[in-house]
Amino acid sequence: MSVRDLLLGVEPPLTEVAKMGQQIVPELIVLLRGDPEFWIRQRAAVVLGLIDGPDVRQPLIQALQTDENPVVRLSAAYALGNVGGELAILALIGALQDPDFGVRLAALRTLGELGAVQACPAILRVAATDPVPEVRQVARQVAAQLGCEIPIG
Repeated sequence: MSVRDLLLGVEPPLTEVAKMGQQIVPELIVLLRGDPEFWIRQRAAVVLGLIDGPDVRQPLIQALQTDENPVVRLSAAYALGNVGGELAILALIGALQDPDFGVRLAALRTLGELGAVQACPAILRVAATDPVPEVRQVARQVAAQLGCEIPIG
């Protein structure tokens, strides 16, 4: 059974698919980068985030930055929270400008979970200027969680 076939169904759960480990990473990356079905790309991103490892960060960053579907970008943002690292944080900061507010929310929450204090200036900018009230609210919460210094003025 191919990895794509495993992603098609409800069984086994994605956490079980991830237990197959590094051996399925190459096929997951191929699916993430080019499967015509967005939900296969989304599920591939989730599983890659659960597996972690040296080969998963860059494909997840690429999906976050370039996938046409916001559901895939959102899943890549959360998956990067499991992977972590400076490059992931930089990509998540960039995702704070994504046109989809769900992706911006995922990026904010993930930056908070990662304890990414270096993102404070960008998070404070979102808290002050994002057009969606929920995004501004979450940005304020994440800024407080990280201990970002809110400029007075």
